[in-house]
Amino acid sequence: MKKFLVEESGYYKIRMKVEALNADDAVDRVYGYLPRFIDVESDDREITEVED
Repeated sequence: MKKFLVEESGYYKIRMKVEALNADDAVDRVYGYLPRFIDVESDDREITEVED
């Protein structure tokens, strides 16, 4: 597992560190925690792999 920082600035500001297999898995993990009514915009998303 790798650590990723997922940041998104749309209508809602989201910033969360997660452990995931890859960047796509990191996005799935972050947005799995959010209520369905929150609309996210992939064009404002930044995913960065971070070190321990």
